[in-house]
Amino acid sequence: MKDLKEMTVDELRELIALAEERIRELTAGKVRCFFETHRDYDPRKHGHAYVAIVKGRGADGKIIREFLNNCQRVYDSKHKYYTARWEVDLPVGTKIEARLEEGSWKNERRSYYIITEEGPEEVDRKEVLGI
Repeated sequence: MKDLKEMTVDELRELIALAEERIRELTAGKVRCFFETHRDYDPRKHGHAYVAIVKGRGADGKIIREFLNNCQRVYDSKHKYYTARWEVDLPVGTKIEARLEEGSWKNERRSYYIITEEGPEEVDRKEVLGI
């Protein structure tokens, strides 16, 4: 591939069309999903916020999770609190577990979602984990 500075306008337009087609192929059957913590999330209480795809159970009976790492965090001036946001394309039917809200000091709050064509739909823990 040529250097972009050496390409003509027509070659650049062709490259854009090829890139857009490839993006459509990669995102076919997937839904753009957004997850975000509430403002001023405090990771010192229950650990960092996360979003994970629930893959099922392993042979030992433990839940298999695939954590999504493409998170954008914006910290406060003292670097104690943050707001985190995930933007990801997921297939319909994907099961999600997320820690986006703080609970009490004794109890963390996790949310559970199933991805529909309209986006993430919050469901019971039982539907995602089978517990």
